[in-house]
Amino acid sequence: MYQTIKVADWVIEADVEETRKQYEKDIKDMGECGNCLNFYAAVNELPF
Repeated sequence: MYQTIKVADWVIEADVEETRKQYEKDIKDMGECGNCLNFYAAVNELPF
């Protein structure tokens, strides 16, 4: 189910549950498609 989320000046429509599932995966289980590679690159920039 998609939800609309406001982050700073951005408005994002995201499937929150599916996003949560993807974050729980081991990074080695991710695919090689452009979306997965972009996600992997972005995650590495997040301050944890």
